[in-house]
Amino acid sequence: MKRFILFSTVFAIFITTFGTKMAAQSLTLQRVIDGGIKNNKTLLADKSKIEAAAARYDATYSNLYPSVKLSGGYTRQSYVEPFGIASKDPATGQPITLKFGEAIENITQFRAGVQQTIYAGGRTRYAVESAKLLTDAARLEVEKDKAEVQMNLINTFYMVYKLQVTQSLLADNKKAAERRLKDVEELVKNGMALPNDALRAQLQLQQIEQTDLELGNNKA
Repeated sequence: MKRFILFSTVFAIFITTFGTKMAAQSLTLQRVIDGGIKNNKTLLADKSKIEAAAARYDATYSNLYPSVKLSGGYTRQSYVEPFGIASKDPATGQPITLKFGEAIENITQFRAGVQQTIYAGGRTRYAVESAKLLTDAARLEVEKDKAEVQMNLINTFYMVYKLQVTQSLLADNKKAAERRLKDVEELVKNGMALPNDALRAQLQLQQIEQTDLELGNNKA
Protein backbone atom coordinates (compact mmCIF):
# COMPACT_ATOMS: atom_id res chain seq x y z
CA MET A 1 0.00 0.00 0.00
CA LYS A 2 2.80 2.39 0.93
CA ARG A 3 4.70 1.70 -2.28
CA PHE A 4 1.59 2.31 -4.32
CA ILE A 5 0.99 5.63 -2.57
CA LEU A 6 4.57 6.73 -3.23
CA PHE A 7 4.32 5.69 -6.87
CA SER A 8 1.00 7.49 -7.23
CA THR A 9 2.51 10.65 -5.71
CA VAL A 10 5.39 10.76 -8.16
CA PHE A 11 3.24 9.81 -11.12
CA ALA A 12 0.54 12.37 -10.24
CA ILE A 13 3.14 15.12 -9.94
CA PHE A 14 4.58 14.21 -13.30
CA ILE A 15 1.18 13.93 -15.01
CA THR A 16 0.12 17.33 -13.64
CA THR A 17 3.30 19.00 -14.81
CA PHE A 18 4.07 17.36 -18.15
CA GLY A 19 0.97 15.52 -19.35
CA THR A 20 0.16 11.85 -19.92
CA LYS A 21 1.99 11.28 -23.20
CA MET A 22 5.23 12.83 -22.02
CA ALA A 23 5.00 11.02 -18.69
CA ALA A 24 4.83 7.68 -20.46
CA GLN A 25 7.93 8.55 -22.47
CA SER A 26 10.15 10.69 -20.23
CA LEU A 27 9.72 9.76 -16.56
CA THR A 28 13.23 10.78 -15.47
CA LEU A 29 14.49 11.68 -12.01
CA GLN A 30 15.32 15.29 -12.88
CA ARG A 31 11.93 15.92 -14.44
CA VAL A 32 10.17 14.43 -11.44
CA ILE A 33 12.21 16.67 -9.10
CA ASP A 34 11.52 19.78 -11.17
CA GLY A 35 7.80 19.02 -11.36
CA GLY A 36 7.54 18.15 -7.68
CA ILE A 37 9.28 21.35 -6.56
CA LYS A 38 7.21 23.48 -8.92
CA ASN A 39 3.87 22.11 -7.68
CA ASN A 40 4.62 21.52 -4.00
CA LYS A 41 2.10 23.40 -1.85
CA THR A 42 4.54 23.94 1.01
CA LEU A 43 7.08 25.62 -1.27
CA LEU A 44 4.38 27.78 -2.86
CA ALA A 45 3.32 28.92 0.62
CA ASP A 46 6.96 29.58 1.54
CA LYS A 47 7.32 31.77 -1.54
CA SER A 48 4.40 33.92 -0.35
CA LYS A 49 6.04 34.22 3.07
CA ILE A 50 9.26 35.49 1.48
CA GLU A 51 7.37 38.07 -0.57
CA ALA A 52 5.50 39.29 2.53
CA ALA A 53 8.70 39.48 4.59
CA ALA A 54 10.49 41.37 1.81
CA ALA A 55 7.61 43.84 1.56
CA ARG A 56 7.74 44.46 5.32
CA TYR A 57 11.50 44.99 5.11
CA ASP A 58 11.13 47.54 2.28
CA ALA A 59 8.44 49.41 4.19
CA THR A 60 10.54 49.47 7.37
CA TYR A 61 13.72 50.45 5.54
CA SER A 62 11.95 53.41 3.90
CA ASN A 63 11.49 54.94 7.37
CA LEU A 64 15.22 55.73 7.41
CA TYR A 65 14.70 58.36 4.70
CA PRO A 66 12.67 61.57 4.72
CA SER A 67 9.06 61.41 3.62
CA VAL A 68 7.86 64.09 1.21
CA LYS A 69 4.25 65.20 0.97
CA LEU A 70 2.79 67.32 -1.79
CA SER A 71 -0.74 68.73 -1.88
CA GLY A 72 -2.62 71.28 -3.94
CA GLY A 73 -6.01 72.91 -4.19
CA TYR A 74 -8.04 75.21 -6.35
CA THR A 75 -10.97 77.37 -5.19
CA ARG A 76 -13.28 79.02 -7.73
CA GLN A 77 -15.00 82.14 -6.39
CA SER A 78 -18.56 83.10 -7.29
CA TYR A 79 -18.68 86.16 -9.58
CA VAL A 80 -20.90 89.10 -8.46
CA GLU A 81 -21.57 92.06 -10.75
CA PRO A 82 -20.10 95.19 -9.08
CA PHE A 83 -22.63 97.77 -7.89
CA GLY A 84 -22.64 101.01 -5.87
CA ILE A 85 -24.85 102.83 -3.36
CA ALA A 86 -24.97 106.61 -3.13
CA SER A 87 -24.31 108.03 0.35
CA LYS A 88 -22.71 110.97 2.16
CA ASP A 89 -19.42 111.23 3.95
CA PRO A 90 -20.29 111.54 7.67
CA ALA A 91 -17.33 113.82 8.25
CA THR A 92 -17.66 116.26 5.37
CA GLY A 93 -21.21 115.73 4.20
CA GLN A 94 -19.98 115.30 0.64
CA PRO A 95 -21.81 112.77 -1.54
CA ILE A 96 -19.92 109.52 -2.03
CA THR A 97 -20.58 106.14 -3.72
CA LEU A 98 -20.08 102.93 -1.77
CA LYS A 99 -18.91 100.15 -4.13
CA PHE A 100 -19.75 96.47 -3.63
CA GLY A 101 -19.07 93.22 -5.52
CA GLU A 102 -15.56 93.93 -6.66
CA ALA A 103 -14.05 90.92 -8.46
CA ILE A 104 -12.27 88.37 -6.22
CA GLU A 105 -9.60 86.29 -7.89
CA ASN A 106 -9.81 82.47 -7.83
CA ILE A 107 -7.44 80.80 -5.34
CA THR A 108 -4.82 78.20 -6.26
CA GLN A 109 -2.79 76.59 -3.46
CA PHE A 110 0.25 74.30 -3.43
CA ARG A 111 1.90 72.81 -0.35
CA ALA A 112 5.01 70.75 0.10
CA GLY A 113 6.33 69.18 3.27
CA VAL A 114 9.29 67.06 4.31
CA GLN A 115 9.23 64.87 7.42
CA GLN A 116 12.27 63.15 8.92
CA THR A 117 12.62 61.44 12.27
CA ILE A 118 15.68 62.89 13.95
CA TYR A 119 15.89 60.51 16.88
CA ALA A 120 13.64 57.59 17.85
CA GLY A 121 15.77 55.86 20.43
CA GLY A 122 17.13 53.41 17.87
CA ARG A 123 13.68 51.90 17.21
CA THR A 124 13.85 52.48 13.46
CA ARG A 125 17.28 50.87 13.09
CA TYR A 126 16.27 47.89 15.23
CA ALA A 127 13.04 47.51 13.25
CA VAL A 128 15.04 47.42 9.99
CA GLU A 129 17.46 44.82 11.39
CA SER A 130 14.56 42.73 12.69
CA ALA A 131 12.77 42.86 9.33
CA LYS A 132 15.97 41.80 7.55
CA LEU A 133 16.47 38.86 9.91
CA LEU A 134 12.87 37.74 9.35
CA THR A 135 13.38 37.92 5.57
CA ASP A 136 16.60 35.89 5.78
CA ALA A 137 14.87 33.35 8.03
CA ALA A 138 12.05 32.98 5.51
CA ARG A 139 14.57 32.33 2.73
CA LEU A 140 16.39 29.72 4.82
CA GLU A 141 13.08 28.04 5.57
CA VAL A 142 12.38 27.78 1.85
CA GLU A 143 15.79 26.23 1.20
CA LYS A 144 15.25 23.71 4.00
CA ASP A 145 11.79 22.74 2.74
CA LYS A 146 13.08 22.54 -0.83
CA ALA A 147 15.89 20.18 0.21
CA GLU A 148 13.43 17.96 2.09
CA VAL A 149 11.02 17.84 -0.86
CA GLN A 150 13.86 17.01 -3.23
CA MET A 151 15.16 14.21 -0.98
CA ASN A 152 11.67 12.73 -0.62
CA LEU A 153 11.19 12.79 -4.38
CA ILE A 154 14.56 11.08 -4.96
CA ASN A 155 13.79 8.34 -2.42
CA THR A 156 10.32 7.82 -3.86
CA PHE A 157 11.60 7.73 -7.43
CA TYR A 158 14.18 5.05 -6.67
CA MET A 159 11.63 3.05 -4.70
CA VAL A 160 9.32 3.14 -7.70
CA TYR A 161 12.22 2.24 -10.00
CA LYS A 162 13.17 -0.69 -7.77
CA LEU A 163 9.56 -1.86 -7.75
CA GLN A 164 9.38 -1.73 -11.54
CA VAL A 165 12.66 -3.64 -11.90
CA THR A 166 11.41 -6.30 -9.48
CA GLN A 167 8.17 -6.67 -11.43
CA SER A 168 10.10 -7.01 -14.67
CA LEU A 169 12.39 -9.70 -13.22
CA LEU A 170 9.43 -11.60 -11.81
CA ALA A 171 7.71 -11.52 -15.18
CA ASP A 172 10.83 -12.93 -16.88
CA ASN A 173 11.29 -15.58 -14.17
CA LYS A 174 7.65 -16.57 -14.42
CA LYS A 175 7.91 -17.11 -18.18
CA ALA A 176 11.10 -19.14 -17.70
CA ALA A 177 9.46 -21.25 -14.96
CA GLU A 178 6.42 -21.90 -17.15
CA ARG A 179 8.65 -23.05 -20.00
CA ARG A 180 10.66 -25.29 -17.64
CA LEU A 181 7.47 -26.84 -16.22
CA LYS A 182 6.19 -27.54 -19.71
CA ASP A 183 9.51 -29.12 -20.70
CA VAL A 184 9.67 -31.30 -17.56
CA GLU A 185 6.08 -32.47 -18.06
CA GLU A 186 6.98 -33.55 -21.60
CA LEU A 187 10.01 -35.40 -20.26
CA VAL A 188 7.85 -37.14 -17.66
CA LYS A 189 5.43 -38.26 -20.39
CA ASN A 190 8.32 -39.70 -22.35
CA GLY A 191 9.78 -41.42 -19.28
CA MET A 192 12.88 -39.25 -19.26
CA ALA A 193 12.13 -37.49 -15.95
CA LEU A 194 10.54 -38.36 -12.65
CA PRO A 195 7.20 -36.95 -11.43
CA ASN A 196 9.09 -35.35 -8.57
CA ASP A 197 10.96 -33.24 -11.11
CA ALA A 198 7.65 -31.93 -12.40
CA LEU A 199 6.51 -31.21 -8.85
CA ARG A 200 9.67 -29.23 -8.14
CA ALA A 201 9.20 -27.20 -11.35
CA GLN A 202 5.55 -26.59 -10.45
CA LEU A 203 6.52 -25.52 -6.91
CA GLN A 204 9.08 -23.07 -8.29
CA LEU A 205 6.42 -21.53 -10.56
CA GLN A 206 3.97 -21.27 -7.66
CA GLN A 207 6.58 -19.48 -5.52
CA ILE A 208 7.16 -16.93 -8.27
CA GLU A 209 3.41 -16.45 -8.70
CA GLN A 210 3.03 -16.00 -4.94
CA THR A 211 5.76 -13.35 -4.88
CA ASP A 212 4.15 -11.59 -7.81
CA LEU A 213 0.77 -11.69 -6.04
CA GLU A 214 2.23 -10.19 -2.86
CA LEU A 215 3.87 -7.44 -4.88
CA GLY A 216 0.55 -6.70 -6.52
CA ASN A 217 -1.17 -6.59 -3.13
CA ASN A 218 1.39 -4.07 -1.89
CA LYS A 219 0.57 -1.84 -4.87
CA ALA A 220 -3.17 -2.20 -4.25
